[in-house]
Amino acid sequence: MNSAIDIRRVGHSLMYSVSRGRFGCGACGFDLGPVDENFKDRTEMRERPVTQIAPEFGVSEVVISAKVVFREFLCPQCGLRIDTEIARLGDPVLPDLLLVSSAPRQPLTRIASDG
Repeated sequence: MNSAIDIRRVGHSLMYSVSRGRFGCGACGFDLGPVDENFKDRTEMRERPVTQIAPEFGVSEVVISAKVVFREFLCPQCGLRIDTEIARLGDPVLPDLLLVSSAPRQPLTRIASDG
């Protein structure tokens, strides 16, 4: 288990271990991969039409709104929503945050703080 000093929060839903260079879920500590890779690739993605979350997008530009999706990225272990994005249908997942780490790559089964 990592010490509380080793853990850094990135918002409410995401954290990373400085010594291991790994992202983790902010609630359960589930390992979301190296900090220099897209953590979203290790989440469960839920995608739906943007009009389901904001019906006003479909009123004036129906053709355009049909091509836009709302994506949620959830922790595969506890279900916490870690991130969201709005993208064009079929576009690749957008990387939000990549960090540079000098830590050796050490896979974890869980990232957690002691506090």
